[in-house]
Amino acid sequence: CSMGGCSSSALLKAIDDAVSDGVDVISISIGMSSAFASDFLSDPIALGAFHAHQRGVLVVCSGGNDGPNPYTVVNSAPWILTVAASSIDRTFQSSIVLGNGNVVKGVAINFSNQSLSGDRFPLVFGAQAAGRYTPASEASNCYPGSLDVQKVAGKMVVCVGTNSMVSRRVKKLVAEGSGASGLVLIDDTEKDVPLDAGSFAFSQVGADLGAQILDYINSTK
Repeated sequence: CSMGGCSSSALLKAIDDAVSDGVDVISISIGMSSAFASDFLSDPIALGAFHAHQRGVLVVCSGGNDGPNPYTVVNSAPWILTVAASSIDRTFQSSIVLGNGNVVKGVAINFSNQSLSGDRFPLVFGAQAAGRYTPASEASNCYPGSLDVQKVAGKMVVCVGTNSMVSRRVKKLVAEGSGASGLVLIDDTEKDVPLDAGSFAFSQVGADLGAQILDYINSTK
């Protein structure tokens, strides 16, 4: 395979070699776009998987990345075990309890014991805790080196995700490295894919809930 894709001959040869090696299962995470999907008689993966199936080898393939619209699954030959990701009917809540008693339901996976300890932590917006000579826009996005350690130590830092150059995991590491007690990230991007923040207190909210948190911070200055 190359950057341009995989040739039919390469795919068939790889499947034949795996079968000859005596494997029990072949996993193939390759598939063409559903817009160009061919029939089973000309699809090299379907053909190779059929011969593997006849030799008692299970072939597992990805269902493609074109969903969730109908008729977008690929590698769907009946002799292939086709797998794909899906959404779930639940969320991984990481709630933020404000000083006025309001509960903001964020999303994250973390094992912080703050909810058990009952301790309270001041909230500070990253832009208000910028280091010396650091633009507020960088501090609000939790750029590496942008936060003033003395202003964030022991506090819950609130940052935004308006710049995609800094991932949410990097923002988490920046807040943690600055001595903050936790991070609240306001960013709709990847909100449905909870970040595993380990034992560091972390919660991600969308723009609407984030506006409520920022309003609360400004009202308690």
